[in-house]
Amino acid sequence: MKFQNITDDVRIGEDSIAGAGNAVPHMEQLNAVLTEAVSAERFVGGAAVERFEKPFAWPENMSTAKSSISISDPLAHMECERPDAEVDANACFHDCRWAAVLNESYGFKPSYLKIARNGVRLGMLPLMTTSGPFGLRKRGVSLPFTDFCDPYAADKSCFEELFNAAVELGRSKGWRFLELRGAAGWLPQTSRSRSYFGHVLTIDKDDAKLLAAMNDSTRRNIRNAQRRNVHYSTDHGWEAMRTYYRLHCRTRKKHGVPPQPIRFFRSLHHHIIENGNGFIALARLNDLIIAGAVFLLYGKRAVFKFGASDERLLFARANDLIIWEAIKECRDRGVKLLYFGRTEPGHLGLRRFKMGFGAREYPISYFRYDINAMKFIVNKNAKEIFGRPLSRMPQFLLRLVGETAYPFIG
Repeated sequence: MKFQNITDDVRIGEDSIAGAGNAVPHMEQLNAVLTEAVSAERFVGGAAVERFEKPFAWPENMSTAKSSISISDPLAHMECERPDAEVDANACFHDCRWAAVLNESYGFKPSYLKIARNGVRLGMLPLMTTSGPFGLRKRGVSLPFTDFCDPYAADKSCFEELFNAAVELGRSKGWRFLELRGAAGWLPQTSRSRSYFGHVLTIDKDDAKLLAAMNDSTRRNIRNAQRRNVHYSTDHGWEAMRTYYRLHCRTRKKHGVPPQPIRFFRSLHHHIIENGNGFIALARLNDLIIAGAVFLLYGKRAVFKFGASDERLLFARANDLIIWEAIKECRDRGVKLLYFGRTEPGHLGLRRFKMGFGAREYPISYFRYDINAMKFIVNKNAKEIFGRPLSRMPQFLLRLVGETAYPFIG
């Protein structure tokens, strides 16, 4: 199949990132950082380190074999073979359990495209159908409410075939857009619709090396929390998740953003956390839980998915302690890479917090393909839906807004 208009609207003369280090770029440098042409070998969106941890081993005669593409429903095969975390850098979000969380929480319908040759799977592009109210403005998204979700493909031709199949699937389902939350490694010169920063930390080191990689202020904050007798604990139970959710609602209100519905966290707990594929970290000062976080685990990778705290007790530096203790927890469970999720470019304080632990900053690029116009487009009018006015709304009303709005903004 011919790759359709994949280089339309190309940006010219973009420089590649040399590495951000621990310094946060000034705002006037931001556009230059975000428009770099990311090499396929150095970044694959959320993968950030390399395309594969181990090279893909091509079976004999594979180059002459004919490709076959299938569409599967991961919810119908919940006991299916799990993605290989050593080959698929986004296996955590490509797994059927994450599909179940999104489907149960928001009703998104999955269609996962897979490519194979001679029975050997060479790639996957997970997609879900989302829409506005009354089923309007349908989109195919890979994947909703997922910070990064690069397609898994053994080579460029596999990605091209998956992409073309996704476009045809979109036409049959009436999608207006196809949205990819990643894929910069396959689309190095294609215009992004949105750009963010990700952060990744290599944690298979001893404590001394991990501490040495941190900023001085981060180490001071950890010692401050320890001197104040802030206690760290982990849990897999539903009560711990409910405790975290109360902090989550409080933090979202502070930022003027509705919290996700409680049913999302219930489904996340049921399908992932209680099965040992993640954990809830809590920080306690005396008898009060003052901070919490949710981590997802998959093979040698972990994702810091959510974090929240009581803004009245930030002086105790519990957030820094939670991350430090969770780093050691993940390392002791065999994790090599810890991802810190997605960060808005303008959130300089959050970027500093993450890089303070020695995490490396890298770009996360989203792409939007207009199926009717057959080209990639830039979302020039993109803006935050929520903001400060909602921070004055009572928490029960803010939760109601989240219950109503989230199924339409995936």
